Amino acid sequence: MSVLESSTPVNESRTDSSALLRRCLGLQVSLLDQGALDLHALLGTVERAATRLSARAPHLSGPVQIEMEDLTRLLSFSETLWQECEAWQKDAQLSRLIELGLLVEYQSENPLARRERAARDSFWDTDALNQMQASRWKDRDYALPETRQWQDIRDIVASFGPPPDHAPPHRAIDLPAATALPRLSALVKQRRTARNFDQSRALSLSDLAALLWAGAGELGREAMAEGTDAVRRPVPSGGALHPLELWVLAQRVEGLPPGLYRYASRTGQLDAAAPASALPEDFAYRALAGQTWFSNAPVLLVLCCNFARHLHKYRQHPKALRVLHVEAGHVAQNLYLAAAELDLGCFITLAINESLIDECLELDGIQQGVLAIAGTGYNRDRGPVPELWPDAPTETAALR
Repeated sequence: MSVLESSTPVNESRTDSSALLRRCLGLQVSLLDQGALDLHALLGTVERAATRLSARAPHLSGPVQIEMEDLTRLLSFSETLWQECEAWQKDAQLSRLIELGLLVEYQSENPLARRERAARDSFWDTDALNQMQASRWKDRDYALPETRQWQDIRDIVASFGPPPDHAPPHRAIDLPAATALPRLSALVKQRRTARNFDQSRALSLSDLAALLWAGAGELGREAMAEGTDAVRRPVPSGGALHPLELWVLAQRVEGLPPGLYRYASRTGQLDAAAPASALPEDFAYRALAGQTWFSNAPVLLVLCCNFARHLHKYRQHPKALRVLHVEAGHVAQNLYLAAAELDLGCFITLAINESLIDECLELDGIQQGVLAIAGTGYNRDRGPVPELWPDAPTETAALR
């Protein structure tokens, strides 16, 4: 076995029986079995029963199961240097690790190999990308009993008791009454999470336009460098890059055919992406992981991110992902306040099937991907799903 630099061109004289291989980017391994890690078994100084391990990497859609001997073999390869292997087709273990995507062949057109190259070519911090990929769902469904476990706060309290309380004041200093912001105070008090949308009422196109503007409308631009503008929107953004985009799943909007649209923030227009007939069956239900109390909203707003734009500045930054979550929170709060102004209910959730949505929107999850889903519409008075209303007594309010 010979070792080559990662940038070394392929030796054209290599035979078909040889291959250039290296370990995939960002491999993380954890034990599936109970008990401690046997270092003697890992180093090969003693024999023991096969130990099951869970392996993750940024380009994989989920964990894959391997054994200790597989990990030993993987660690014999570099993550950066190509190693030439002879007669690899006859090596069942090597073939299986390549099929799993844990070993990568040079210039392979295998989908996992292409995705691994995309992860390497991006400017993600490897740990941050691994964290994001590990939290992504594809086929979660809250209607299934195993998924609904601990969903209701009453079940959690019955099993574990109440959550830790807020810290009490230690050296309290009285503050004057918060009366300096009457208009904002009224909106904040009216803001609520809706779970009982009135399916007989559609959202007006003008209200949808107002919501989209409040969340992602463009207010102006200022030249910062050659070919680069700082963008102003109603919410703050790291580096004034504003990598977040809103996609609209219109289900009941006056004057707008049901379907999927992308909001063009610079022009304030909707770009038609797909009619409802071209979307997967029950797309809203599946995208929201079976949260029926959200999926019947007149409008769903999919918060997507142009990761490549964000990482253009925050290259290999360990906090790049955290910045995006904060920015999504800014957008969500503006959507809530705009909905309150329009007397609408609103919601935001991260309990979504990101991989399914990315496939439908043709996003790769590395350069672009979905972060959350918001929604809005008219709320039913005291519907079947518990809600915390602005005027509800605290002691009688039920939260889900």
